[in-house]
Amino acid sequence: MCGGYLSIYFYDYIRLTQTVSSPCDRLAPSLLVICLRIFVTIPSNALIICFYVVAIERLLCTVFLVNYEKSSYPKLITFVIIFMTIIVSCVGTYLLFGRANLNELLIYSSSKNSGNVGGYTIWVYTFLVAEFLYS
Repeated sequence: MCGGYLSIYFYDYIRLTQTVSSPCDRLAPSLLVICLRIFVTIPSNALIICFYVVAIERLLCTVFLVNYEKSSYPKLITFVIIFMTIIVSCVGTYLLFGRANLNELLIYSSSKNSGNVGGYTIWVYTFLVAEFLYS
């Protein structure tokens, strides 16, 4: 996640410090912004989802203490973590970038724009509620 933010800020620094002949030359292509933002979106999704799945796994371990370690629960939990991370990452990517106009140039490397206000709002509130519940 740190690498994703660093790449976004580095790209913005390079893009915004170059000399240009017109103000529109500073705008970033939408496809590039989406690619850079995905490197931040997917790890943040994975982090939240993994905490929930590990909490469920620990609950199973506590309830079925005697036969938990001898069973195949750890493999199942690993599969569930991977599956939930992929699903939530796909839904998050769709909410953030589903209506992006790839021919549009953006001022900042941000996920929110006029095309995805609803999806971005849903995603942010879901993310905040998940963080609150986990805390």
